Amino acid sequence: MSDVLVQARSIGRKGPVVTFSGVEGTGKTSMALVAADELRRQGYRVRILRLYPLSLKFIIKWTMMALFPDIKREVNAETRIEKPKSALYLFIRKQLFRLDCLYHGQVLKFFSERGIAVVCDRYLYDSLARILDEGSCDESECTRLAKHIPQPDAAFLLKAKTDIIEKRRRNYEGDELPDVSNAYIRLSDMGDFWIIDTDDGRKARSEIRGILSYAGRRW
Repeated sequence: MSDVLVQARSIGRKGPVVTFSGVEGTGKTSMALVAADELRRQGYRVRILRLYPLSLKFIIKWTMMALFPDIKREVNAETRIEKPKSALYLFIRKQLFRLDCLYHGQVLKFFSERGIAVVCDRYLYDSLARILDEGSCDESECTRLAKHIPQPDAAFLLKAKTDIIEKRRRNYEGDELPDVSNAYIRLSDMGDFWIIDTDDGRKARSEIRGILSYAGRRW
């Protein structure tokens, strides 16, 4: 499709925001490319983004080291931060997540208002799943935090069998994968998701194209 036609079709309409969340190894990046291709077919200019937390990991790491110097421990010759249960830690964690939602909401708005479709192969829901996994907040608190997440036009939550994920990603240790997977299962009730099984990649790609083709009629 020519650039002229793409620009003509984009004038006067906002670009949709499509997000992919899921355990590492469920195929977020691959499926995001499929979504981008479908949106280009619909006449949109497309940006693919990976929305990592706004330096969240490092902010928390160094803040915790400064505030709680005794909570360090040695694991596999690496220094990691224990999960503190203090009210201060929880307050910092929640405020940073809200700031993250506000910042990325503005980024998405910037592109969308210019008629550019945005595809995120990682989104704020993944950050929320990490909060659930590490036990920083209970489920009711996480449900309240989920209300701060800018609602995308289509949110996909990807899942796959444990053995398939392990073949795709061999960097999980011990019981880490079941714990992370459980966090995403709990997350599924906190947003309006299209849940896609990616065990069969071809079928998953077809489902995503079909959903976006249908949704494109109202965008």
